[in-house]
Amino acid sequence: MQAQNLEELKRLVLKVLPEIIKEDPAIKAYLKGLLKDSFAEKDKTEDRIEKLYEELVRLREDSEKRWQEYLEDRERMWQSWKDKGRNLTEDGSNTYRREIKCGRN
Repeated sequence: MQAQNLEELKRLVLKVLPEIIKEDPAIKAYLKGLLKDSFAEKDKTEDRIEKLYEELVRLREDSEKRWQEYLEDRERMWQSWKDKGRNLTEDGSNTYRREIKCGRN
């Protein structure tokens, strides 16, 4: 077949193929069979996407839980430091309390 005729045939196929596929399920099945190695199957792809989504949800929930635990731990630590500051005695510990308030170590 000559190059010009081949290009004309390609244009014709591209023009009429969508309509042929709609009208003839056998052609559609044939083309699917030809292309099945080139594309992922819809069901398998959707299943993989669903599994990824579920894993992302689990990771987000775990991160939120760990973050909340971290904040609660920091709050307990801060409260403990505040309580220690209140319990200091007058035997020189006030100096320590003033240094804490001023941000000195």
